[in-house]
Amino acid sequence: MRTQAVAILIGVVVLAIALTWMNRGLRRRAQASDQDKHEQLLALSAARGWSYQRYGASLALPFAPQQVAPAASGNANSVIQGMEHSWPFLACEYSYTIGSGENLVHRSNLVLAMNLGAAVPRLAIKVAGAGPFGGTLGSPITTGDPHFDEAFTIDADGVDFAHAVLTPGVRAVMLAYPHVEWFFVGSSLVSSQRGSDVGAEIDAMLRSAVAVLNAIPTPVWERLHGDGPRAQA
Repeated sequence: MRTQAVAILIGVVVLAIALTWMNRGLRRRAQASDQDKHEQLLALSAARGWSYQRYGASLALPFAPQQVAPAASGNANSVIQGMEHSWPFLACEYSYTIGSGENLVHRSNLVLAMNLGAAVPRLAIKVAGAGPFGGTLGSPITTGDPHFDEAFTIDADGVDFAHAVLTPGVRAVMLAYPHVEWFFVGSSLVSSQRGSDVGAEIDAMLRSAVAVLNAIPTPVWERLHGDGPRAQA
């Protein structure tokens, strides 16, 4: 009986040591992967003439946390800033947690903010239903386009701006990216989607945002700052 107990104890100790080494190996691989990603983003930014910051704690972000995630706060990492078709932009990985205890969940969104050079009325175009930011959303504004109204919900301070922006051309672009949510806020167009690798998605993020901006009718730009869009794709 005593021999059996000793054998069990030895087995437990061996298992504990194995698990410890396994966890250390996983941590080392995660750290190496994070460093590889950091170096790739450095190289990408240098090649494109962009600036890159690994951690964005010191940055004043052009959006509020609750606008892009169902959390009061989060962390912006892998921050890229530059110009795209003359539009200044900031892109980042925005990580946050929801829930608590055993229900705590870590998530990350890819966020892009394009500076429009003028203050804009608030307009949010969110994925309909229980979308990436949780909760069933009711839309007080519709466009009359059944496909768009089924795919997205719209919230805005004023109906006129929403209708002026969401023309058939803009709706077509947004429908081509059904996983992306859009926010006109402050002086920016902000897009947000699930993801954790800004380097892999940055080109598609920029392409979709520029397409939206180029599809906005000239009268909207004239209303905002007296001219047409500053760039074309």
